[in-house]
Amino acid sequence: MEASALLAGLQWIREHHPQQAVLIVGDSAIVAAMAAATMRVRAPNLAPLIRDIHHIINQLGHIGIRSVPRAFNVAADSLSNGIMDQDATRSLHKSVADTDCPLQELQWSDPFTCGCPPIYWVPEPVYDRSQWNARWSLVLLDFERVKHLVQNRFLQWHISPNVP
Repeated sequence: MEASALLAGLQWIREHHPQQAVLIVGDSAIVAAMAAATMRVRAPNLAPLIRDIHHIINQLGHIGIRSVPRAFNVAADSLSNGIMDQDATRSLHKSVADTDCPLQELQWSDPFTCGCPPIYWVPEPVYDRSQWNARWSLVLLDFERVKHLVQNRFLQWHISPNVP
């Protein structure tokens, strides 16, 4: 799946921004290494995809690829997982004017009409607050990079109809 997404992204870059220098950052170290030709492709089903990826990278000549741990890619990963989990009949094309949330709306997402989400008690030995705080700061940092992709339906519905 990651190799297909990388190929689709490279095809989009070739079509829309062929002269732009691009650094692609993904959370699959294996696909990044195969795309950068630092790792041999052993899976026969990946060979044609990686071959096409190499072809486009060589055509463009100004593409960098690297990987980061999944913990550094939390917001983008959850957005893409939410989109992939959607019903296949829904359009995956979004516009800035579209008010549909990319992720499925939870039943309690509107506190004015549905109240607060359920609270679950987690025993202290299981709940490591220091790890949670560290991960949450990564989520917030990652969210800063992708917040323009997220549309806040709560603000649009309850604060002002003119919120962009």
